[in-house]
Amino acid sequence: MDTSLFETILNKAAADTRARIIGDRRLGLEPHEETLTQNLVSFISRSVHELELPVAMVEIDRRSESRLYGADIALWIRGRSGGLMGLHLQAKRQYLDDTYHGIGYVPANGVKQIDRLIGGAQASGAGAGYVFYNGLRGDQPTGSACCIADYSPTRNGITVATASDVKEAAGEEAVTPRQEVEEFCTPVACLARCVKATSGAEDDDDPAMALASWWAVREGSAPVDLLDVSAAPSYLEIPLRQLDIPFEVDALNRERPAWDADERVLGLMESPTFSQVTLIDAQGA
Repeated sequence: MDTSLFETILNKAAADTRARIIGDRRLGLEPHEETLTQNLVSFISRSVHELELPVAMVEIDRRSESRLYGADIALWIRGRSGGLMGLHLQAKRQYLDDTYHGIGYVPANGVKQIDRLIGGAQASGAGAGYVFYNGLRGDQPTGSACCIADYSPTRNGITVATASDVKEAAGEEAVTPRQEVEEFCTPVACLARCVKATSGAEDDDDPAMALASWWAVREGSAPVDLLDVSAAPSYLEIPLRQLDIPFEVDALNRERPAWDADERVLGLMESPTFSQVTLIDAQGA
């Protein structure tokens, strides 16, 4: 798989999220994390389904979030080797006063959300992180952990950081100024384009290794081993059917030989089906 396809999808999601937040505020509306998360999961799910990419994004229900995972979203990618790389993400949005709320949140069960996030991800064989939804101005952000210093406010409409970095920066705070965590954040597209920590050029078109590289760089660790499919968490039972796509079969070129990669993605992004907010059922796909 060409990782640029997934990178393009993530950049589109970031741009749309920023535009949604800014546009809603001009109308006197304030979008909530649940809405932005559902829009993101729907868009990514439809995009990777239509392009037959070995990627699954799952919205974790509130009960499981509170009791098991501490996460709103799970992102899993199947690598060339057949193994899985996963990332559990807790979502926070930028408020009007340029802050994030609830990073230090403690629910009724008494376990800090950030500790549940880290523990739940470890138990599932995934990394733990935060996804931030931002309505950035043209002079924001002023800091970034991106290896190529990507300061675009559009591409930073969605940013990501590891939970360990966020905990160190703001783990006890109810209200966190965005600038306190932005130096630990990268554009969400870095999850698809990071190859800094991979072992060879053959990894450049493997999205699972790109995600593993992002995780290794941010955690300061060696590249992680991909998870065996047999050890995948139970919530992936249906989405795994979507991930089971052989790398050697280029279904896109077979079906649409007249389109190059950019045209395929552009045509998909302009499709009216993406205005719908319905998750893909991989069983019926």
